[in-house]
Amino acid sequence: MAEYNETQKFNSPLVWFIVGIAVIGGIVALYLPAGQKEELTLIPKLFIISALIILIIMFFYGYLKTNINDTGIIIEMRILFRFGRTIRWDDIGSVKVDKYRPILEFGGWGYRIGWKGVAYNCSGNDGLIIILKNGRKFVVGTQKPDELRRFLSENGKN
Repeated sequence: MAEYNETQKFNSPLVWFIVGIAVIGGIVALYLPAGQKEELTLIPKLFIISALIILIIMFFYGYLKTNINDTGIIIEMRILFRFGRTIRWDDIGSVKVDKYRPILEFGGWGYRIGWKGVAYNCSGNDGLIIILKNGRKFVVGTQKPDELRRFLSENGKN
């Protein structure tokens, strides 16, 4: 079997819009403390500034890597730290590339546990839908659905 590799970044305008709103909210919280007459002390300011820096770094350096080979489907994601899983072909009941609704089904992008299973995604609404033999469902986002569909078909996995 050949190998399929895809690396994605958090480059969706919607993701960065949400991060921007959070940063603006943090900056406003630094200078306009709600319901307080005195200014924030140093510790809360440092906490807010640190949280904003971590948020920006988290999405700027975050990624999702997908590797499909003879062993199975290897998923690696980095947000604050690197994590992932390998799903062996022996455990997989079916795979298909299809559209899904990240916000409605999983609550957004990133590593998400939702009512429809577990999702690893950075942006968009195309994904590799994996149903295990035990019924568990995983969705791995893709920015190359046609290429991934063709790869699975050529290698007898679709």
